[in-house]
Amino acid sequence: LKDKVDYYIHVPSDHYGRIEDLHLVLAHLISSYLTKMKKNEKN
Repeated sequence: LKDKVDYYIHVPSDHYGRIEDLHLVLAHLISSYLTKMKKNEKN
């Protein structure tokens, strides 16, 4: 699928917990970014 996306992030680990942790961190970062963008649109 990496040829179909704009950004590809590979987590070089076989440890499911680490991969899931990074997934959650990225989801929070994206959510925070989108929230800030929405607030800036109102100003």
